[in-house]
Amino acid sequence: MRPKEDGFEYVYVENDGTIRELNKEEQKYLSEKFEPNDSGRPYIKSSYGKLTPKGEISGYISRRKVPKKITIKK
Repeated sequence: MRPKEDGFEYVYVENDGTIRELNKEEQKYLSEKFEPNDSGRPYIKSSYGKLTPKGEISGYISRRKVPKKITIKK
């Protein structure tokens, strides 16, 4: 687990495995309250290596779950 860092709680894993900060629109979207059965809710990965239901590595992930050796791009 990463040490506590400044920044938004979530980041984004790109298809190539790199990690980037979220833009303001993405932060707003992830800050919304969603019902558990809402099909429009965001998919948040439980770990870096976990694939999405579509079999992709990309997706939102908690900043704390990004491996320490991976740099988060601004």
